[in-house]
Amino acid sequence: MFQANAMGIFGLVSVAMCWAFAGVLYRVGATGSVARKLALLLVAEGFILVTGGSIDLFMTPAAFASSWYPAYSEASGIIHTVGDCMLLALYPPFLAAALHTKLTRPFAAKGMRIALGVASVALFLIVALSPPEIGLTLLYAAMSLLFAFALVASIHAWRVAAPGIARTRAGIFVLAFGFRDVCWGFIYVDGIRLIAMGLLGAPEPDFYYIIYASGTFFAVPLIAYGILRTQLFDIDL
Repeated sequence: MFQANAMGIFGLVSVAMCWAFAGVLYRVGATGSVARKLALLLVAEGFILVTGGSIDLFMTPAAFASSWYPAYSEASGIIHTVGDCMLLALYPPFLAAALHTKLTRPFAAKGMRIALGVASVALFLIVALSPPEIGLTLLYAAMSLLFAFALVASIHAWRVAAPGIARTRAGIFVLAFGFRDVCWGFIYVDGIRLIAMGLLGAPEPDFYYIIYASGTFFAVPLIAYGILRTQLFDIDL
């Protein structure tokens, strides 16, 4: 019922990198630090990625026809949605702590963080209780806006950074997180298109899995490089 698949392996390697790096950051970071915030963000990212189809790539038609597959598929979808909603709650406060710009500053406020958490829980309930055409469209739209905002905020932080080490740090941040934001943003924007065309649940092209996993696969080593070279986020490994 299972088979080897290069794209599936690529996806699982990306997940392993994501969670391993999250573990390192959590150990070296103090409570409330940017490192800890990034660690939690990467945990959510790993859950999203591992339930984004990588495991399904290892399955044969016999596995899809098995009695256990519907329960597995439903559980995977729930975990995926939880990860999405966690990212919506965690990413803006992380950007506020990491970038310190006027675009991200509002998300550093405690009230805003609480509002993001409440909105994320509400969005999860909407997805769970409403037709996919409504719930998933709202979720994908929110995720698309999140990644677009993150990309704009990181580019703005790079443009206003002072020459020297600050500009170098901002540039590495743009390369790492910007690439991931573009990759994942594309997936969610195209998800809206598929829903609008009535193609929800249809087989996805192979390059979808490559784009999805590549965002994390290349972002993690770039972030690590930034930490080692410039002590990005004031982390000293």
